[in-house]
Formats: sequence, C-alpha cells, structure tokens
Amino acid sequence: MNELRTAFRQQLEQGDRDKAKALLADYSEFTPYLAVGNAVLASAEGDHPLAARMIGVADTAYPVAGEKPEPEDAAELAKVHAAAVEALGESAFADYRADGALWEGDFRTSMV
Repeated sequence: MNELRTAFRQQLEQGDRDKAKALLADYSEFTPYLAVGNAVLASAEGDHPLAARMIGVADTAYPVAGEKPEPEDAAELAKVHAAAVEALGESAFADYRADGALWEGDFRTSMV
C-alpha cells in the first residue's frame, strides 16, 4: 500500500492528475485512503466543495475501519482543509464536510 501511495503522490507532484486518478482505483480495498486521494485531487483541481466532502468521507471512514490517518495522510488532509476553508469559508466548508460524512458508495467511479 505504501508503494501505491508513494506513486500517487509522485504523479500529483509531477502534475499528471490522470495517472494519479488511475492509481486511485487500486485504493478500493481501503476507503479512507481513497477519500484522502480524492480530497487531494479535488483540491488540486480547485473543486473545494468536493474536497470538503471527501474530508467528511475520511472523517467517517477511518473510525469505521478502526484506523487513524498516517502522518502523511493527516498532513495532506490538513492542507486540503485549509485550502477549502479559505476558498469556501468556514460555514460552507462545514456544510460540505457534513454532507460527505454521510456519503456511501464506490468512490472510484463517482468521485474522480
């Protein structure tokens, strides 16, 4: 899983969002990673409402999986959070985040 996450981050750093999106399909076994990846991609594309929703998904998915974000994921979520709050304002961010916390489904096909 760490190799996949490293490859995903490298593709984002190189600006190849299409390859990064393709790598997300391999995250399907663990929804929290998928939510983090989608949040990072959405933020990079300027889709802050979706980024906030994906933070909400992660907020729900990690406890359901009995996990906590690893330091790298927590740092990425913090950056996405700050960018989304700056773009949307605190109130709208909170609304989108709360909406995302209620989402269910296959995030590989519906989010990216």
